[in-house]
Amino acid sequence: MDNIALNPSDSVYTNSFGERFFTHINHSAFYRLSAQAVYDEKFGQSLFKPNTLNFIIGSDSALLIHYLLTQEIPKGSSYIFIEPASVFHQLHQAKLLPEELPEAISCISMERWSETIEKHNIQDYLYINGVQTLNALCADEDNIDEYAELSWHISELLSQLHWQSNMALGNETFITQQFNNLADNITPAQVLKQKFKVTTQRK
Repeated sequence: MDNIALNPSDSVYTNSFGERFFTHINHSAFYRLSAQAVYDEKFGQSLFKPNTLNFIIGSDSALLIHYLLTQEIPKGSSYIFIEPASVFHQLHQAKLLPEELPEAISCISMERWSETIEKHNIQDYLYINGVQTLNALCADEDNIDEYAELSWHISELLSQLHWQSNMALGNETFITQQFNNLADNITPAQVLKQKFKVTTQRK
């Protein structure tokens, strides 16, 4: 644990890279490695797909948010970090979250779920199948019980939204096809008139 300084805030450590994190959430994951090294290895390019709405469970004491702010955000992509309410409160209390976030990035607890997915135009991403979920390191390691429950809950909500979107898209396609069929099945009155005229003459 060389070069690890105890921060005045309870259970918050600062590593040799100046990165602060909760030890009860991230344990020793960032003791000797920088967040950039950890995330480059963990995510590669999966975090940087264009035209994608990313739901990320956990934020690793906001380190993943700070990392993302140093990267180029792909065109058309957005990020929603979701934390358990208790952790979200701790992040604010310890001032680990950035003071300001760009429009493409949000960090929330479930209390702001509805307004946030609307803000990020989730329907547009569902339409192009551009929604993905990712776990921060803390959610993968499940260092606190809330992350497993939160991950399951988000998966359920997104499954419902996918189903609703597909149903709406299916209905739209069905209605469009009915209009097309209607147009194909309409025989112009003039054609019918000529047909009956020919029939009458033959008799």
